[in-house]
Amino acid sequence: MNVTFVLFLILLFLMIVIGGKRGAKSFFTLCLNFFTLFIMLSLIALNLDPLKVTILGSAVISSTTLFYINGINKKTVSSLISVIIVVLLTIMLTYKMGTAAKI
Repeated sequence: MNVTFVLFLILLFLMIVIGGKRGAKSFFTLCLNFFTLFIMLSLIALNLDPLKVTILGSAVISSTTLFYINGINKKTVSSLISVIIVVLLTIMLTYKMGTAAKI
């Protein structure tokens, strides 16, 4: 066993002990978010548009995390909508600053 795997198991154990069922769900979504991020980086490495990949990836990560942990209800849907709006605004600002700085 290597150190990374042992730390991974310790994190899983502690999240289940402290958080219970919700901790286990959080650990699962953490792993899912890691793989989504890895896929996003792979798509960007294949010369896809980083802004579009970021929008899509953040929507996937936000929706899976919010809906899996909290379930489908009005608060979760409004949280997802607000996250997507903030991501879009942030990307527009980043794009404007990048083009103004000629990056």
